[in-house]
Amino acid sequence: MMTQRRTSRSGWLVGLLVVAGAAAIGCDTPPTEPDGSTAVPLFGKTPPAPAAGIEVLPALNGLWAQPADITDAGVIVGRNAFTLTPGLLFHAVRWTRPMGSTEWQIEDLNGRLPSPEMSQANKANEDGVIIGYMEIAGVSRGFVLPTSGPAIDLGPAVYASDLSPFGEISGMRCPASGDSDVTVPLYWAAPGAGAEYLPPLQDGQSAEALFFTSGGAIVGVGSDAAGQWMVLWTRGVAGWSVERLQPYVPKGPLPHAGNAAGQAIGNGCPSPASCDIYVDKRPFYWTDLTSPTIALPTLDSRLPTYVLGLADTGLMAGYGNVKGATASRPVAWPTPSSIIELPLLPKGSSGTAGGVNNLGQIVGTVTVTDKRSTQQSAVVWTLP
Repeated sequence: MMTQRRTSRSGWLVGLLVVAGAAAIGCDTPPTEPDGSTAVPLFGKTPPAPAAGIEVLPALNGLWAQPADITDAGVIVGRNAFTLTPGLLFHAVRWTRPMGSTEWQIEDLNGRLPSPEMSQANKANEDGVIIGYMEIAGVSRGFVLPTSGPAIDLGPAVYASDLSPFGEISGMRCPASGDSDVTVPLYWAAPGAGAEYLPPLQDGQSAEALFFTSGGAIVGVGSDAAGQWMVLWTRGVAGWSVERLQPYVPKGPLPHAGNAAGQAIGNGCPSPASCDIYVDKRPFYWTDLTSPTIALPTLDSRLPTYVLGLADTGLMAGYGNVKGATASRPVAWPTPSSIIELPLLPKGSSGTAGGVNNLGQIVGTVTVTDKRSTQQSAVVWTLP
């Protein structure tokens, strides 16, 4: 079965690829950390003072928060914990900074949704439209939050994977109880528009719509009798059509985000046949989606590294494990051949980065540990 937990152009959810089949992003489990961890961090009372080039974002009730995306207008979306026991639950949130102010403000978006037990915001566009994930009565559902008016429930087992600058949405419907074991790729022309089914490579086979190209086409992955393929959906007078781009090897590199220049990023195993996805994941880059992959540099070639965000400028962001799986460092790739480590907060012990915009701003988290507590803070880096 092929499972893909999706991240957008500046998102932080990375797909966990298993064997080919039917499930898609989040079909089996709610989105978690990129390494699959659901561990709950401990919390201190006061975040440390920020270092140069890094700002701490406010959190609700002093609990854990995690940003996913940042727009060029400076709107950040993500999630914030609202209960830690008996399990971690979270609300979709948005951060903004009023004009003329130096202070970030946080808004709980859960109240604008149709009474979910939990929710998270994954991506926003420059018009302020937001897409995300929620659970109602234990059932996973996608949502769209327009700039005004109520949220739009995309339905059970439906996930919004990407949001274009024009308000178009790509996504998929995962197999539900009693359904055939097939993932169906979907497209919405605008928030509130009905879902259109994208054609699979072969009837009865799964396909996943992952992200938009600058020309309005959609990149994804699909199966047919010959195997699995990276695919491209384009829209003409007669409707949507699908074509193969290049073969996709399960557990191998798969792009999850692209930019206006036609570049793409993704994660996978250099040697898929012997891959342990929790140990061997590495970051990759495509100059275009018909070219071979380029391996991005890592902090430690022996440990997992993830690229999560890609700006139209070519700036990429993510994180790399260090000291095994016990700590990570937030990183950026100014070019496909260079990597820089982003600063942590004072006494910072670990961090991740993901969402990136065209102004050199990157969002992520930093964990600070002292003798009394461990505090995870949502942060924004601004590159010089």
